[in-house]
Amino acid sequence: MKGAPVESAEKKGHICPPSNAKHPSDRWESLFVYGFICRFTQLRGKVEGLNSPMDFEEALLLSEPNPIMIQILSRFVLNLRPGTRNLSSDVISSTMTSLLQEYFRTPERTVFWDDTLKANVDPFSEMETGFFAADWGMKSYSSVTARR
Repeated sequence: MKGAPVESAEKKGHICPPSNAKHPSDRWESLFVYGFICRFTQLRGKVEGLNSPMDFEEALLLSEPNPIMIQILSRFVLNLRPGTRNLSSDVISSTMTSLLQEYFRTPERTVFWDDTLKANVDPFSEMETGFFAADWGMKSYSSVTARR
C-alpha cells in the first residue's frame, strides 16, 4: 500500500501584518517584549525609570539614546555576544546594527524577509543615523527578531 505523495512546500516564516498603530501601546509586541524583559532579566528592578510597560513604550518613542533602551540593548547584545566589551551610549547603535546585519545574513526568515530576494532585508542599511533614529515599530521588531 502506497502512502499519499508528500508535497515539498517551501517553509514560510512569520510575516508581520500591516499595522495602523500610532503608538507602541497599539501593538501587542510592545507588551510582549516588556513581559519578556520582566520574566527573563532583572532589568526592571535595576534600570531607573523602567517600572511599567508605559515606561518601555515611551523609551521606544525617543529618537536619541536613553538609559532604558541602552540597558535593554546592552543586555540583548551580551546575551548574543557575551564577550562584548564596550556598550556605551555612543557605540551601542553601531553594535546593534552590526549584530542584526550578521543575523540577517542567515537563511532563517525574520519579519524582514523578502520573498522576491529569498533573503532578509536589512532595514538599517538606508539609515545613516543608526538604531535610535528608527521609528518605534522598527525598534520593537528588531528586539523581537534577533532573540534566538
